[in-house]
Amino acid sequence: MRTPMTSIYGMARFIQKSELSAKQHHYSDVIVRNCENLMALIEELLDFSKIESGTLELVNQPFDLKSMLDGLLKLFELQVEGKGIELNYTVDASVDDVITADEKRLRQILINLINNAFKFTEQGEVLLSVEVDPEVESSLRFTVTDSGIGIPKEKQAKLFEAFTQVDASSSRKYGGTGLGLAICKRFVEMMGGSIGLESRMGEGSRFYFTIPLDQPEKD
Repeated sequence: MRTPMTSIYGMARFIQKSELSAKQHHYSDVIVRNCENLMALIEELLDFSKIESGTLELVNQPFDLKSMLDGLLKLFELQVEGKGIELNYTVDASVDDVITADEKRLRQILINLINNAFKFTEQGEVLLSVEVDPEVESSLRFTVTDSGIGIPKEKQAKLFEAFTQVDASSSRKYGGTGLGLAICKRFVEMMGGSIGLESRMGEGSRFYFTIPLDQPEKD
């Protein structure tokens, strides 16, 4: 599945950089965005399949946390410009510059959480914060806070289950498979951590997770 989509995406990006009329440029943008959405869907399905079969393994390596976060925020530049929402991050001074974890999977968790925050936020800010967890010894706490529409209390408990969304209208309006948060939960648990959320209707949501600081290094 991945190979033909990668080819289509590559050609669409090539066309996008050609000399096009305004209407043609709009059409190429639509193709590229939908290719990206479909590729993300394919990746989610493949990851979930690997998790369920027990074949997905973490690759823990030292990496520079702030460099990873800087690159992460650049992925959302178009969404920031398009919606006029601020996206910022803070890292507490007590957090080491270099940490050991599976950078790819940690990045994937944060992309999912930030992407969800953008989907359900029309104005205000999305903020990612990182700190040494005050409640769990030797753990890092990542929190994504938004000023969006909020999530009904009765829906919150099931959000981390596979193929679950707030309601059917969310799927139609915002897209997605309902796998993103389930995958986040599995990745966090594989890292030895936990994930949760707090939300109020009309006030926004706060998704948070903790992972141990001493992730064993593994190639």
